[in-house]
Amino acid sequence: RQGIVNGYSNGSFGVDTDITREQIAKMLNIYAVYQKYDVSKEQSLHGFTDINQLSPWAVDYLEWATAVGMINGKPNGVGRCRLFP
Repeated sequence: RQGIVNGYSNGSFGVDTDITREQIAKMLNIYAVYQKYDVSKEQSLHGFTDINQLSPWAVDYLEWATAVGMINGKPNGVGRCRLFP
């Protein structure tokens, strides 16, 4: 009802589908806005080695989620991190 979770563009809701880190970042951000929290923080994602795997719609949500520490990267073994979107 509050628009925090909307399902997929094809009208399905995906109740038996695992949630992605991109999707949870979006849900947490929308919930934070709904609760009137400050969501202005953002962090560049260019330090993550898998930035090319991000969905375009998720970039702003992940920039916020990483800035506030809700989502962190996982080390890839060569001194950098991956987001595993």
